[in-house]
Amino acid sequence: MGFADYVPLIITGVMWMCWIILILYALRVLLFILFGCEEIRRMREAMAVGYSAVAVVFTFQATWAIPNFVQRIVGDGSSIGSPTRGIYALLVICSLIICAAFICNFSRSLWMLKNLDHAVFEPVPDWEDLTKTKLKRIAEFGTRMVAALLFIYLEFKLEKLAQPHGVAEVGLVSEGGSATRPLSQAGFVAIGLYAVLLLWWLSGRWIAGKAMPWLLFAFFVAGLFNSFFIFVFGDAPVDESSKTWLLMTIVVAGALATYMIVYVLLDLIKAVKAWLLTVKGWIFRVIAWRLKRPAAAGS
Repeated sequence: MGFADYVPLIITGVMWMCWIILILYALRVLLFILFGCEEIRRMREAMAVGYSAVAVVFTFQATWAIPNFVQRIVGDGSSIGSPTRGIYALLVICSLIICAAFICNFSRSLWMLKNLDHAVFEPVPDWEDLTKTKLKRIAEFGTRMVAALLFIYLEFKLEKLAQPHGVAEVGLVSEGGSATRPLSQAGFVAIGLYAVLLLWWLSGRWIAGKAMPWLLFAFFVAGLFNSFFIFVFGDAPVDESSKTWLLMTIVVAGALATYMIVYVLLDLIKAVKAWLLTVKGWIFRVIAWRLKRPAAAGS
């Protein structure tokens, strides 16, 4: 069996990875609302829970766009000249990683926005105290508010990514309209989103100084580059003159997307470790309570 025979299995595995990441972040948000908020704040979380549920559904649906994106990139790349098996594998792997990273970040954003809404930013322990200054708070909140609005708008774009739109496209073009290009449109909105997130990071640098993580800055830069790649190559056909640009940029975008996925996975590993420690503490407390009961009964 050759590499091509394993491509459907690989794509399915990556989609499951995206779903697992989405479920873990959704669970993380839910647990934070149930157990991490003060009672008075928890009553205000109803709208946030509703929005988070909608965002989870849209992100889940967007995962089905991964095969479409891989097919688009591989189809266009393979139609140019006579690509070798190595080039074919490169197109498959890089396009798969790029689209997966693009989607996985929206799962992570659910948690990051929820934390910031409660004046919590995990890399900077004193975030709530640092943002008390009015001017700094306005700078941080302003950029975060714009990022949140773009994130919401992009969630609605994500809903359309996996929908079959071929017949609708034909109808629009036949009536003199232009093709909708949902993936390219999502990439365009994401360019604005990551640009604003970079501005948010700069406001955080002003607030927290050297405590602001450079790895997060690199994450946003990688997201900006990958969004540009999706905007350019997501729906537009690639001709012979664009072959070199496609092959060059897909390698860079694939490497940056790999960094984004690793960043998200490491963040989740920390969360899972924290959950396991919490569960371990509960188990020890239950065992200690059970051991004390006979002693108390005997006395």
